[in-house]
Amino acid sequence: MQIKRSNISNLFYDSENNLIDFFALDKQNLIIISFGGTPQEIMQLQSKQYLEAETRRYEQRTVDGQKAYAKISAEFRLAKLAGLITEQAHGVIEKLLINVRNEILAGQWKSGLMELETLGNAIIGVDLYNRLHTQISDYVTISY
Repeated sequence: MQIKRSNISNLFYDSENNLIDFFALDKQNLIIISFGGTPQEIMQLQSKQYLEAETRRYEQRTVDGQKAYAKISAEFRLAKLAGLITEQAHGVIEKLLINVRNEILAGQWKSGLMELETLGNAIIGVDLYNRLHTQISDYVTISY
């Protein structure tokens, strides 16, 4: 049996161009193993696996965004109850951060960071800005 190696990755074919073994470890640490199939079938399989992996990452980023937003909302509520901020001040802050919030809730943490940086710290204050910036930046560094 004649075996030839593909230039796509670690793909090996027999003389009839049937895939006999496949192994790949990409930058997302996906391991794909398959037996039999044409190069086109393998590419479709890879595309599907990449899409599924990316979908899972976005689902996790969305869940993480909901948790982060719930935590900051709870902190604002406790600050209002303790008399540290007024209802009016909280409403203003919420309106200013709405674009940041929407991006984070959608799992778009990088876009949320850009929205926060566009907003800046002049209106929401240095402490809140720095805290949010650190939280979002750290998440982006770890999760992307």
